[in-house]
Amino acid sequence: MEVQSFKEKIIHLPSNLDQLELIEQFNNAKNELLEFYTSIPENIFFSKPENGWSPQENIKHLYSATFVLALFIRKELKFLLLLFGRGNSKKSIPEIIKIYNNKLNSGSGAGFFSPLFASNIIDIGKKNSEIKSLIDSIQELINVLPSWTDEELDNTNIVHPILGILSVREMLYFSLYHLYHHSSKVQMRLNK
Repeated sequence: MEVQSFKEKIIHLPSNLDQLELIEQFNNAKNELLEFYTSIPENIFFSKPENGWSPQENIKHLYSATFVLALFIRKELKFLLLLFGRGNSKKSIPEIIKIYNNKLNSGSGAGFFSPLFASNIIDIGKKNSEIKSLIDSIQELINVLPSWTDEELDNTNIVHPILGILSVREMLYFSLYHLYHHSSKVQMRLNK
């Protein structure tokens, strides 16, 4: 199976997704990202471009963000979300994307989730474990989603470092977009 352009994937994301559709979309993303990142030769995987992050750095960033989200929405830790209050915000995926890109264009960055290294060291054998970490974090997100009802996804808030308070559903919309956003950048650099 040839991986579709991630930029095209973003354009064709649905506006709204229920819990089951979210699970399906994250499963699709997991499989597509696994295929894409596995196909990158190891020397390129670790190679840092002149501007931006290497594929490895993008994976580290995506892993960190996805892992933290999966941790926060685990059923036994849901009480932590009470810190952010209740709400019923129902922004669509295109609205979340627009708000996020406006924030990026006005100078916001990865902050805490920025890769903490800037080396071009090729660590033979580490590529697969880096990819596995990302895939496992997406799978953990998929595993915790069935414990949420659609009503809870809309009425429970969580905080995003750039976007502020979002409903859990909106954060999941962002996370789905975020996986494709970074992978699109890697894909475009590789196709130059």
